[in-house]
Amino acid sequence: MTITAVEATVGPYLLHAPLGSSGLATTYRATDTASQKTIALKVLHAYYSQEDDVVAAFFSELERMAALDHPNILPPLAWGKDGQRIWVASEFRPEGSLRATWHSPESLAAVVRITAGVADALEHALSHGITHRNLKPSNVFWDKSSGSLLLGDFGTALLGERAHPLLRISLTTPMPAYMAPEYITSGEADPQSETFSLAVLAYWLLTGSVPYVAEAPSTMHAKAMRYQITPPSEVNPAVTPGMEHVVVHALAPFPHVRPASPVVFAEALRNATPIQPEVSVGQEPSFTLSAEAPLPLPTTAISGIMNDRLWQIPSPRSTFRERLKRIGVVGLIAAASVLGYAAVTQPPTIGAPSTSVAADVAPSHWVLPRYDSLNTGFVPLATKDIKGELKWTFRTNQPFQAAPATDGSTVYAATGDNRLVALDLDTGTTRWEYTTTGPVDAQPVIAGDLVYLGLRDKRILAVDKTTGTLRWQFQTDNPVTSGGVVDAGVLFQGSTDGKLYALDAASGKLLWNFDTTSSISAPPAIMKDVIIVVSRDGWVHFLERATGRPRFIFFTGGALYSAPAVHNDRLYVPAASQQLFAIDINERSSFMDRQIYWAQVQLWIFQMGPRPEPPKGFVWSLRLRDRNATDPAVAHGNVYLGTESGKLLAVDENTGKQVWSFASDHPMMGSPTVSQDTLYAADDGGNLYAFDPETGKQQWVFTAGGRNRTSPIIAKNTLLFTSEDGILYALR
Repeated sequence: MTITAVEATVGPYLLHAPLGSSGLATTYRATDTASQKTIALKVLHAYYSQEDDVVAAFFSELERMAALDHPNILPPLAWGKDGQRIWVASEFRPEGSLRATWHSPESLAAVVRITAGVADALEHALSHGITHRNLKPSNVFWDKSSGSLLLGDFGTALLGERAHPLLRISLTTPMPAYMAPEYITSGEADPQSETFSLAVLAYWLLTGSVPYVAEAPSTMHAKAMRYQITPPSEVNPAVTPGMEHVVVHALAPFPHVRPASPVVFAEALRNATPIQPEVSVGQEPSFTLSAEAPLPLPTTAISGIMNDRLWQIPSPRSTFRERLKRIGVVGLIAAASVLGYAAVTQPPTIGAPSTSVAADVAPSHWVLPRYDSLNTGFVPLATKDIKGELKWTFRTNQPFQAAPATDGSTVYAATGDNRLVALDLDTGTTRWEYTTTGPVDAQPVIAGDLVYLGLRDKRILAVDKTTGTLRWQFQTDNPVTSGGVVDAGVLFQGSTDGKLYALDAASGKLLWNFDTTSSISAPPAIMKDVIIVVSRDGWVHFLERATGRPRFIFFTGGALYSAPAVHNDRLYVPAASQQLFAIDINERSSFMDRQIYWAQVQLWIFQMGPRPEPPKGFVWSLRLRDRNATDPAVAHGNVYLGTESGKLLAVDENTGKQVWSFASDHPMMGSPTVSQDTLYAADDGGNLYAFDPETGKQQWVFTAGGRNRTSPIIAKNTLLFTSEDGILYALR
């Protein structure tokens, strides 16, 4: 909470002037009344006084940090709770943070020294299992005269990560512009995500700006995945090609391309700098500077999980062109202010599709990612005769990343060794194969005489399902990692560029697209005249199917990467905030709904108003004890889903109460599939289970040779599933 009275007391500290404030806390210059020393006292906003579990976890993190002893880490001195005021005391640094004292461009030697000092601090914390997750200039304290450097604010990222979804709407902790894309989507930090953050800091030190301006994690994720960076040398000509190479590679959107750790990055940056820094910060350097030393980094475009034509290091862009572009943006904003009302009130003119083809959903088929356009994962077929006995296998050289699809006679599978194959459902023999540009994450979709497939090379393909010949292709702006839905002549397909594309199913012609401004990694759902798409920034978008015009929007407060499932006019979607939501799909947004709700949240956070009522469309939510790991399935009055701790849950779809659970020894990562009498789900131990959907009683288990992370599918009397051992299994 913000304290306005001068010379107020919090715990054993006398407050003086505020030093800064954020959505989490206000920091004051204060005096320890026992020792009379000047300290910095962070006082959390009053909201956290109601969050005992979050505060307990925060205090536990502080205790771990206090035990660390490193010359570049600013540890907490003390922490506690004084009534409703939660506080953390640390050493007062009169020189201020880099945010206040750094004036780019400074010397390259200073950049290298600061980067090395921060890297040493991060590395020491990592060696004790601690990640910072909130690296930014205001958390780095550098004394230019003495060269001393301290990295502070370890632990505060947890306050943002575990805050109530309402509060997370307004937080910038962790700061989005410094967050690695994989940390945004998974919530998990590691040495490579810390390296990304350090590379952003190095870029800021060199140029005075961040590589991607982003106020929200979703915006940061979309920009980072596009990997379009203004080269540092264009802003600061003193930056050498070698330094630029190191920094740009460390900002790669995929972790495996970056240096392995912050220290490796700092070493590479030192080796690429033609100026010998006098000393390392805090301790003697563990590496030697040499202008001629080779860079310990990849020199080619990203490969491995991506093909070489994708993510390239951007070439320098014309500064003049950039200025023109900025001028153009100002003009566009002015034009938008004039035309905005018409844009949001008049539906766009959309051409009609050239066909009425739709996915043929039937009990003997599995033609869409979650069986039907509602994503229920429910097949109206009795399958008790399937006993988990091996019928046939199809072997490849790489792990499968996607489930297969079938039209009742042919199985279509996207392999990890760069193929789309057509197999006989009864025998598993190959009918044809089509070579792709790389491994495929998206499940094939079947409609009419075509098989549709999204690729990592950003394309959407339509392949003749009888011959395997390419009929058409469409280019998006980022990899396509999820399946689509075909209905009434239109293929609705999401991409990690954040757009939902409506394409003519016969020709691939673009009818319309809707930009979520985030990333889409799950198939949409269709209910009557509404199409529903979820984006990784936590928003559920309800669109008019014919035009793509927004109809309603709902915020979950956590990343969304699972397919939304619809049943009885309700949408069920799990969020990375460890919650399962039930949402009324018949709601519509009114003018300024989103802005008014945001204002109410702000008033609540700062104790100027009551806690807002649940948002429009909210039916119920269930707090899960672990992160969801699967798409949900809806059948028999229950919502079924698996978690990373190995739980398979059955939740009453009307009340949100848990009905039963099953505990595996491995993460339950294979999305559940339900028939009239059996529930199928797979875990990371290679086990495919069959359960009674009403009671959760296990009926049988089949063990594969690798992790199972895709949905099993049902076709006639056959159960199909893929595994990371590179095998497609057919069971009877």
